[in-house]
Amino acid sequence: MHYRFTFSSTFSYFRSLNRAFLTYTGQLLITTLFHYLMVEILLLHHTLAWLVNTCVFGYLNFLLIRWIAFPPEYDKKYQLDAKDTECYAGIKTETLLSTLNKRT
Repeated sequence: MHYRFTFSSTFSYFRSLNRAFLTYTGQLLITTLFHYLMVEILLLHHTLAWLVNTCVFGYLNFLLIRWIAFPPEYDKKYQLDAKDTECYAGIKTETLLSTLNKRT
């Protein structure tokens, strides 16, 4: 789902699957340890520990998956269309380069 719909990645499917699996496994170990520390050592209520854990590591998990499993430089929107050298934003590469050269 992330490969095709969330990030539209062109990165190798099996490499991204392997990296996502390793990221999720690492997060599982870290969040379990963190939850244990909050409930057993810091004596926080388990519902509050769950909320903190979900908020902190849910966001971190998204960032790690984005940077490790689906690197942004492999997104389809950053790739140039080779046959007519047009960016996906609709701006021709030559037009963009000439505009940038005029400003310098």
